[in-house]
Amino acid sequence: MKAKPLTKKEAKNLSEAYQHLKGSIIFNGKDDYKVIDCICISPAYKKDKLAFIKKYSLFRNAEKALSQYEGIYFDVLIIFKSSTSLESNLQFTELKNFLYQANQLTG
Repeated sequence: MKAKPLTKKEAKNLSEAYQHLKGSIIFNGKDDYKVIDCICISPAYKKDKLAFIKKYSLFRNAEKALSQYEGIYFDVLIIFKSSTSLESNLQFTELKNFLYQANQLTG
């Protein structure tokens, strides 16, 4: 899903609006589920996003992971811990994609 990048303020407001999802469990199948670990501001573009996720997996702190990013474009990520993967192997999706998929299931 393609959308224009956000300003830091827009991303912060969106991230704060969805903090209530943290800790939610998303079922993928009988024994497979994900737990929402974090809803946070991230860099907007893929290369920077991947670097952010790598730092997040080391520090488990979104602000620290974002601290060296000098760009002006942002996004909001949902970071999951999976029941079937190692603790250090996090999964993520953009908030906009998560909401789109949720609407498809309920709509």
